[in-house]
Amino acid sequence: MKTERRHELKHNSLDTELVKGVDYLKHHAKGILLAILLVVAVISVAVMMVKNRTANVSIPRQRYDSLKAQEVATADGRAKALTGFEELASQTGNTEIAALACVEAADLCATQHASGDIVTGAQKRAKTHYQRVIDEFSDYPSAVGRAHVGLARLAEDAGDFAAAKEHYGLAIALADKTSLLAGQKAEALLKALDELEKPVRLATVRPLPPTPPTTQPSTAPATQPATAPATAPAVTPATAP
Repeated sequence: MKTERRHELKHNSLDTELVKGVDYLKHHAKGILLAILLVVAVISVAVMMVKNRTANVSIPRQRYDSLKAQEVATADGRAKALTGFEELASQTGNTEIAALACVEAADLCATQHASGDIVTGAQKRAKTHYQRVIDEFSDYPSAVGRAHVGLARLAEDAGDFAAAKEHYGLAIALADKTSLLAGQKAEALLKALDELEKPVRLATVRPLPPTPPTTQPSTAPATQPATAPATAPAVTPATAP
């Protein structure tokens, strides 16, 4: 009987709690619904932000790869690719691609200058892009190393060998933080520049032997002695009559 009594008490207690829960839901239904909606909204926003961030990172990469595959052998091709790279360099969704695109834009400007494309201020634009990589994208040493190599080449073309050596040295110093490509290229170009600056040594020429006289003295006398006079023929004396 005690067991039945305990069971009845537990059953009544559960019923009481259920009634309280239902009453609570009735009185706070609006608040609970708003809380659920708020959680759903937060989750939706978070998902959208992740998707947008992924798109902001992947889309510039795809655009960069597409521009890298574009033909730039002609002046028109270089101009179109330059426009695309400059647009990528100005986006903020993928800063790594912005740095690489800025270097590519600078390289194209330098190529325009070297190729004689009809473009105003190509060399100045190249310097501006290279310097921007160094100033704004220091977190990407590979791009910074390429920028130093580009500035060194421009300085070398302008005859400023001191500035060229400085930028080559900075690129080499960054080699341990990069793929080594920019550093290796800088080392090779710096070595070539050192060879170019060495003074040219003129070869010493041994003196030539004296030139022999063109005419030889004659051993024979200029005139031959006259021959002996011929003997007169003998005259036969006339016979007496």
